[in-house]
Amino acid sequence: MSVRYIGIDKDGRQKWQIDIRNGRAFRMKRTFIGTEDEANITHIKLRKKLGKPSRETFTVNDLAHDYIEHVRIHQSKRTYGDKRRMLFGKVLSFFGNYHLDFITKEIIEAYKQRRILESMPRRIYRQINLELLTLSAMWKWAYDQGRCVDEPIKIRTLPYKRPIPGTLSKQEIFALIEYSGVFHRAFLLCLYHAGMRFHEVAGLRLSDVDMVTKYIRIHGKGDVMRLVPMSAMLYEAMLLLFDEQLRSHLRDKKHPGADLVFPSLRNMGDGHVTDIRRAITWAADRAGIKRKITPHMLRHSFATHLLEAGQDLRTIQDLLGHKEVTTTQIYTHVAFNRKRGAIDAL
Repeated sequence: MSVRYIGIDKDGRQKWQIDIRNGRAFRMKRTFIGTEDEANITHIKLRKKLGKPSRETFTVNDLAHDYIEHVRIHQSKRTYGDKRRMLFGKVLSFFGNYHLDFITKEIIEAYKQRRILESMPRRIYRQINLELLTLSAMWKWAYDQGRCVDEPIKIRTLPYKRPIPGTLSKQEIFALIEYSGVFHRAFLLCLYHAGMRFHEVAGLRLSDVDMVTKYIRIHGKGDVMRLVPMSAMLYEAMLLLFDEQLRSHLRDKKHPGADLVFPSLRNMGDGHVTDIRRAITWAADRAGIKRKITPHMLRHSFATHLLEAGQDLRTIQDLLGHKEVTTTQIYTHVAFNRKRGAIDAL
C-alpha cells in the first residue's frame, strides 16, 4: 500500500506513511501528518517528481461525465450544450487518455496544430480557443475537487480578430418593423431597441417584463442578469403584443410556452421560438431590402447607432451585457468605417 495510516501524533493529528518505489534500486519513505486526502495528494506530487504516473490520478475521460454534470447543474442551458459538444467532440478525442497533471504546453501546441490542419487557418482559431477554454475550465474544476495535483497551465490562445459586424441603417430597420406583424415587430424591437441577443429574446418570460416601471430583466450569458429600460416604441409594441395574446389561445396554461413573452406555435416541445429568419426575409422582401439580414445584425445596429449618437462605451457595454469593454470596442471600428465612407463619398 502506497499510503498507510500509522497512528496519531502528540497533537492528535493523523500520521501517514507514504511509500514510493521506482524500480528495485530506489525506494522512498515519508511520514506525513494531515488528512488522508492531503496524504494522497502529497503522494501523487512525489511520484510525479520521480517521473512515474500515479494510479490515483484521473484521465480526462474519467472526469468528463462528472464535470459536464457539474456544468449542467451550475451553468446555463446554452453553456452546457456548447461545452458538452466541444468536450465530447474534439477535446476528448485528443486529450481523453491524458492525465491532467501530465498535460504540457507542448501537448497543447500539438492539439492546436492538429485542429488547424483539419480546417482553414484563422477561420477555426476562435473555435480552437473555445475548446481549450473548456479544457481549462474542467481542469480548474478537477483541481478544486482534489482530482488532480496541479492548477491548470496558462494556455496561450491563437490570434483571433473578430470580424467587424454587419449593421443596418435606421431606415432599413424601421422598414422591417413596418412590414412585420405584431409578434415579430415586438421581437425585432427587443433586438434593436433593447440590444438583446436572439436567445435572450426567445427565452424572455412574462415575469421579466415590467410594464409599470418599463424595464426588461434580461438573463444573459452565464446567467448574468441585466436591466434595460424599454423605449417608447418597444413599450407600445409590447402593449399590442400582450393584448393580442390575451385574446388568443397562446395564454392557455396548457401551452408549453404559456409563460413566455414570445411563445412558438411550431415548436411545441418547450414552446421556445427557434428561428425568425423567415419572417425577417419576408419583411425585407416587402420593404425592398435585397441583402441578407440576420437577427444579430439588429443588436449590432443598436450598439453602433448608440455610439454614433454620442453614447459612451461603458453605457453601451452595460446595455449589451458584455463582460469586458474590449468586446464593445469593436463597434468603434464600425462607426469609424461609416465616417470614412462618408468622407470618401465627397
